[in-house]
Amino acid sequence: MPFIDEKNVIQHGKFKNRLITDIIKTEPSYCLWLKSQPFVQTDTKLLEIIDPGYITWLRGNKFVQENCKSIMDQISELEEAKKELTD
Repeated sequence: MPFIDEKNVIQHGKFKNRLITDIIKTEPSYCLWLKSQPFVQTDTKLLEIIDPGYITWLRGNKFVQENCKSIMDQISELEEAKKELTD
């Protein structure tokens, strides 16, 4: 089961059933902890919510572009999904 669902509701742990966007506003230390967790490093949707600048950095990083196809694919999927929501 993913950490957040399609509506950005946390599915596990201390803040289960709460919106991640609400937690970011009220519990910044939790978000810093969450960002350091290994499972979050492969979840681009969650990273985008917690730290949008990190996704921007990943997208522009030459090493990531050349060596991390799965991350780049996830970033592309995320961008496409965001585009569909705004169209």
